[in-house]
Amino acid sequence: LKGITKGFLKRAKKRKLIDFNVEELFEELDTSDSDFKRTIKEDYEEVFDENETDIMIKYLECNLDLSNIAILLMFVTGMRIGEAAALQWSDINFETGLLSITKTLYYKTMDEYKFVEPKTQASIRTIYIDTDTIKELKAWQEVQQKVLKGCDLVLSYNGIPTSKHTLP
Repeated sequence: LKGITKGFLKRAKKRKLIDFNVEELFEELDTSDSDFKRTIKEDYEEVFDENETDIMIKYLECNLDLSNIAILLMFVTGMRIGEAAALQWSDINFETGLLSITKTLYYKTMDEYKFVEPKTQASIRTIYIDTDTIKELKAWQEVQQKVLKGCDLVLSYNGIPTSKHTLP
């Protein structure tokens, strides 16, 4: 949670949406080991730096398809692949920018699947999505609805959930 929050605040700072020092804010927070079970990665351990993140997001937004919308969603929200595969349009509030994660997708076979609760209660969460990502999701919804009218699955090209093995 700390990493996700720090990441989106750094991005907001770079876009000049906020004017406070993100690093100072996090230095003042109590981040003792008792509060965080996972190890916080140092900047040098991050997969993408801020510039690479912006390049990646810009590429995904300019090349919108099923795979890239999946990568974009996971990239900007920290969603797991099973959570992304289970995502429905009704889980996204386009007005408030809030995305609710309440389920994950379980595939027994390609034809037999079900939505299940996440393994832990902490996995059930609500995430704020920035306006750029909301815009891309709306664009994807318009494209998808032309082909699959009434489909509620965000990551589907045929009306059934896309297998997490098919997604990137």
